[in-house]
Amino acid sequence: MKQWDQRAQRGVYHLFVPPSLPKGCLADELLQQLGQESKSERRLLTQLMAEHILGESNSYPNEVYQMFIEKVLPRHADPFIISLNFDFLLHEDCRTGVYFNYGLEFDWIDSNRKRIYTPERGIPLAKLHGSLDWAKCNKCGSLGLLFPDLRWLYYRAARCRCKCCDGKLEPLIVVPYQEPPNELATVWASAKDALSEAQRLTVIGYSFPSYDTAVRDLFRTAVPMGTEIQVVDNADAHEHNSKEAALRTTYGQILPNRKVRILLDGFDSYVKAEQST
Repeated sequence: MKQWDQRAQRGVYHLFVPPSLPKGCLADELLQQLGQESKSERRLLTQLMAEHILGESNSYPNEVYQMFIEKVLPRHADPFIISLNFDFLLHEDCRTGVYFNYGLEFDWIDSNRKRIYTPERGIPLAKLHGSLDWAKCNKCGSLGLLFPDLRWLYYRAARCRCKCCDGKLEPLIVVPYQEPPNELATVWASAKDALSEAQRLTVIGYSFPSYDTAVRDLFRTAVPMGTEIQVVDNADAHEHNSKEAALRTTYGQILPNRKVRILLDGFDSYVKAEQST
């Protein structure tokens, strides 16, 4: 961790995964093994994950996400989004008039973000694992909302300092197998309330991995028996049967005795189908 704090100002760390190593090994074994170490090493792991995601991402708008925001969400009454991604592809946009409410009380908001974000306004968006544009000061513990632009989110940059005490900022993201921190208690509570009242639940691209016990427990205990459930995922034609069987096994464990509709043509096809109905 000491070496991390003393790294070059503009150096970027990436997690290199050999092509021969399946993605599942990275998420399910490597990260879990590292996360079982000391708090200092878990902090380093969080930083490495943030740097890797930022380094492999870009600032260009995602067209499918934009379609989802502008065309799909307005068709549903009182939508509530639960996100398990660290990215900020879903964020307020004053040009389209779409806003999100993160259900989190920030101690400060970046001056540029204040122009487009209004607390408690917009579609509820509960980010259970935190977000790369949420920052926590490692000195005073205050929470900040940064500007949603990759160029502003390299936490070693001098401009990214705590507005309360000028301390160093770290990304408020949670490795899935770790217990949610107290800072996200209200976010998890709002997600539980929403799930308990849901008439329809659409799960997009999330596999409910066995190590994410907190999320599995949340859905298992909160979703009512009568909720309509559909799952959107992606699989090649020759993999449809095996993928559907695996998904039904998972949902049989988490949400037993439910009728689950499974769509395996991907997020893009789901968005286009929703637009046409």
